[in-house]
Amino acid sequence: MAFKLPGMRPLAVVAVGVLAGSLLTMGGSAVASSSAAGAEIHACVHKKTRYARIVNVTTVCKPTEIRVKWAQSAGGSSQSFATAGPQGPQGPAGRTGATGPTGPTGSQGRTGFRGKNGIQGPAGPIGPKGADGKDGVQGPVGPKGADGADGKLGPEGPAGPKGAEGTDGKIGPEGPAGPKGANGTDGKDGKDGAPGTKGANGEQGPRGLQGPKGDTGAQGPKGEPGSGKGGTLSVHTETASLGSSGGTATCDSDEVATGGGFFISDDDYVASASMPSGNGWSVKINKLSSGGDNNRNSVNSGGGSKGSVYVVCAKKS
Repeated sequence: MAFKLPGMRPLAVVAVGVLAGSLLTMGGSAVASSSAAGAEIHACVHKKTRYARIVNVTTVCKPTEIRVKWAQSAGGSSQSFATAGPQGPQGPAGRTGATGPTGPTGSQGRTGFRGKNGIQGPAGPIGPKGADGKDGVQGPVGPKGADGADGKLGPEGPAGPKGAEGTDGKIGPEGPAGPKGANGTDGKDGKDGAPGTKGANGEQGPRGLQGPKGDTGAQGPKGEPGSGKGGTLSVHTETASLGSSGGTATCDSDEVATGGGFFISDDDYVASASMPSGNGWSVKINKLSSGGDNNRNSVNSGGGSKGSVYVVCAKKS
């Protein structure tokens, strides 16, 4: 069960429905009283823990709490909220009280509905290699080296008889090689290959199992006696079946809806809304697209009861 406060997230089931029933009901009737023709229920709700305690109409809530009330009018029911007023000046420090005994450890809440992560998709293929760049242009040929120097003349021989005509002298040595020509410029790099295609997404993981139901909390302290002229409140619960899209549980016309909640018995459905509706409590449910029915791709389909919705009704007697 949940109850929405202004600017806050919804209160848990135990904080309003079950707690209101355990504080107000005593042997089938409540000990809180009302002084007006329209019954009013006042409570102080802790801003952080959402713990709600039923209080007298004149009781001042703590700075860490917000005041909430439910009212019964002649033509039906209404529900209103009151925000905390400005903080007053700090009073003098009181004497330090004796240390109280350590309280018992509270029971652990039930596990949430977190599902498993989907399987990661395979990596895409590597793109093809780009083409090699062209070779650079060959540099120009270096200049021709200079001719070698002529050899020295031999000494003049004595004049002899005219001999036969001599042979030609040897060719002089080859001159040194010219300097090396400059290197040609490098060719441009080839273009990068196109990127590979993106791999397909992995399939959605299956829905996680519903966690176990938490233990029932301990009964809250007895409420303070009312200061009205008389009268008592009786509290009871009305239930209705949940169809494929949800359901509504309604109080009688002379009663006030003080809270509500639901229970879903079909694991293929989840609640999308749980809220007050007129003089009752409404719950909307949706079918998971990966549910176990024959039509896995349908939403809000499938016959039979999917669970129950209930509303806590208060009545002045």
